Amino acid sequence: MPVRFDAEWRDAAAQYTIAKRAHDEAKKHLDVAKDRILSLTDEDAHGFGVEVKFTERRGTIDYGKVINTHLPDVDLEPFRKESSSVANIKVAKEEV
Repeated sequence: MPVRFDAEWRDAAAQYTIAKRAHDEAKKHLDVAKDRILSLTDEDAHGFGVEVKFTERRGTIDYGKVINTHLPDVDLEPFRKESSSVANIKVAKEEV
C-alpha cells in the first residue's frame, strides 16, 4: 500500500479526522441523551419535540441453522452473488 505525502491527501485526511472525531463525540452525547430519555419511560411518550415509541419486532430466521439441519449436503456456492468492493477508512491511533 503506497504512503501518500501530498498536500491534497494531507488536507483530505485532516478534514476526515476532524469530522470523524466530531461524529464520535456527538454519538457519545446522543447515546447518553437516548439512555436518559429511555430511563424516563417504559411506554410510548412524547413531549418537547421528542417521541419514544416502543414496537415489537419478530425474531429473525436463522437460515444457516435451517440449511445445516434440513439441507446439510447442499453446495451453496452456485447461489453466491457477485463479490463487491468496500472501502474502509480508519483514523490512525498515532500520526506517522
